[in-house]
Amino acid sequence: MRSLIICIGNPMRSDDGLGFRVWEELRARGVHAILSGPDLPPQITDFDRVILIDAIDFKAEPGSVFEGRIEDLDVLEARSSTHALSPLSFLKIIKEVTGRPEEAILIGVQPKSLEEGEGLSEEVEGAVSEVIDRVMRLIGLEDEA
Repeated sequence: MRSLIICIGNPMRSDDGLGFRVWEELRARGVHAILSGPDLPPQITDFDRVILIDAIDFKAEPGSVFEGRIEDLDVLEARSSTHALSPLSFLKIIKEVTGRPEEAILIGVQPKSLEEGEGLSEEVEGAVSEVIDRVMRLIGLEDEA
């Protein structure tokens, strides 16, 4: 299964930089992932699976990690993204219209702060390794991490 990993976020807005931080870690491990803002890249339909990584407000304790398939995220979607255009909504529409990607998974982390400023909160930084582990499991590289 061909997977595209998309890390979303703005490293200048505190915990919204989660995607950038995860992208750096994946890159250091030799895993191909792309960085994106709120507009997803058009090549998402070229892949069988898309894995989105983002800071998502799902009203949990800061640093809590959520993983789910986009078709199961209606409630979460209503209060999710910090972005003007929700990448999750965009992906749902693309999947509905084209049937691709076959599988779309969101790995979200509850932010503590989305204020301007660099660096993740201690809670969100602590969740980075769990996010990496989940990505590695999903792409079948968990033993190589």
